[in-house]
Amino acid sequence: MNRFYNVIIGCFFLLITSACNEPFEYKYNDKPMQVSCSGANEKLLNEALYSFFDDITVYYRSKSNDPSESGMSTYEAYANYVYAGALGDADYKSIVSEHTKNVMKELRKETQLWDKKPAMSNLNYKSEFLNCLINNIKDKDMVATIQALTSANSMTPKLMADRFRLSTKAALVDSNYGMYIALDTYYQYLFDL
Repeated sequence: MNRFYNVIIGCFFLLITSACNEPFEYKYNDKPMQVSCSGANEKLLNEALYSFFDDITVYYRSKSNDPSESGMSTYEAYANYVYAGALGDADYKSIVSEHTKNVMKELRKETQLWDKKPAMSNLNYKSEFLNCLINNIKDKDMVATIQALTSANSMTPKLMADRFRLSTKAALVDSNYGMYIALDTYYQYLFDL
């Protein structure tokens, strides 16, 4: 009988705890889907991509000499970001918005995206979603490089920093590449914050 009451109390506690959690609120619901790959929550990853570009644009625009809306473009902000972000040296605590923190909280639930025992990265380069994402990057030399480093268990954004810097425009016109950059140079570092 005691066990029965413990189960009832446990269920009641879980019900109350889950009722207190606020549902995740999508800020970019009206934006078009950028990436279509199975293996992860596409809607959440779409939110993550828009939130990433919004964070870096707001942050670097505020750092520029002309912080007005017309001051720094997303491209310029991304070019500034990738210089330090690819090495993991960006000021993530200052860049990340409250919304992106909530996105990251939800992204952590996407277990196949993350390597729980990272050697050089928190990102699981061998996941179904990442494989699809990488294979759909338009720059086939970039795809070959990432795949070679992944198969050698040597992939890390630090090794790719120079390549990322040379292909800044590609991240804005190729949504698969932009998503890859967001995950590999931003969210994987936010995982530890």
